[in-house]
Amino acid sequence: MNSKFTAIILGGGEGRRFGAYKQFEKVLNIPIYELSIRAFYGLVDEIILVIPKGFNVNIRDVKIVYGGDSREKSSYNGIINSSCDYVLIHDVVRPLLNKELVMRIKEELLNGNDAVVPYIKLRDTIRDLYGNDLNREELMLIQTPQGFRKELIKLAYEKAFEKNIFGTDDAFYYKLFVSSNIKYIEGELENFKITYKSDIKILEKLLMSKIKVGIGYDIHPIVEGRKLIIGGVEITSEFGALGHSDGDVLIHALIDSLGGILLNKSIGELYPEIDKYKDILSLELLKDFSKYLGGIKILNIDAIIVLSRPKLLPYIDKIKENISNILNIDTFDVSVKAKSGNSLKDNFVECFLTTSCVIMNYPNI
Repeated sequence: MNSKFTAIILGGGEGRRFGAYKQFEKVLNIPIYELSIRAFYGLVDEIILVIPKGFNVNIRDVKIVYGGDSREKSSYNGIINSSCDYVLIHDVVRPLLNKELVMRIKEELLNGNDAVVPYIKLRDTIRDLYGNDLNREELMLIQTPQGFRKELIKLAYEKAFEKNIFGTDDAFYYKLFVSSNIKYIEGELENFKITYKSDIKILEKLLMSKIKVGIGYDIHPIVEGRKLIIGGVEITSEFGALGHSDGDVLIHALIDSLGGILLNKSIGELYPEIDKYKDILSLELLKDFSKYLGGIKILNIDAIIVLSRPKLLPYIDKIKENISNILNIDTFDVSVKAKSGNSLKDNFVECFLTTSCVIMNYPNI
């Protein structure tokens, strides 16, 4: 029987030191909680986001749980709502978590450890508030996600509640009430915790370094006896695009652009001209391609379609809606512009397209 994992992202706090609900703060127009969730896509069987009471968020394939009046109660609420064998408990305000660290924690749990905690070594000289030097070789900075066998960390919290004892992380309760046998593994410097407003500037700089831009292009001849489909929408026309699939230049250019960013592959390599894809709706290809998108956030899609006739303006809103629904982005971030080509390309339909993305984690392929 395969063991199952739940990621519990703790975002139930009110951010007193930050001065606001930092989990809902947007960086590059992306909520921090969304950044934190992305590292777990494709690596766990269940994702739980714990949020404060009175707030509402709707995220595809994420279970929403309301927190308590303290971190430990929020963590416990997430644990009791887990349906899996193991839990990975993560602070929502560590948005640069890497998939590689998640995989290492899972591996240690599957190797027989019941508690796994990441840490980083101290680099600076460290003193207490009285000026006394501390030995940094004997200290470590604790990170999340912290992984546990679910029933054991659940028991630890229940014992803590009985005795009215409170700590600052999950491993504190495990060590006190279950066992001091905790597997500590090396964490990551980028997996830092946002605590103050000034930390947002650090996050912005790191995210900017992860932005990539892709270019897509496609062109098809226009012939009689074919449907004209653009962006998954059938356009009323006497002519259609000739192609192995449905000839949807917009979706082909989009997959080409994203495929180049993420996989260094073209649409022809991903979906070759074989019988399996003969006359397939390209929107179905985009749905299939979306399996690679867990580790990225698409910031913007900007497309230009060149077609002499018919006019595409009446169809633009539906085209944008189709793309936004599959890629889980706002329609405002999808721009589709139509050009006639001034009769220079009466026998073709053509698409030029760019996408910009924040690459949090590359897909596991």
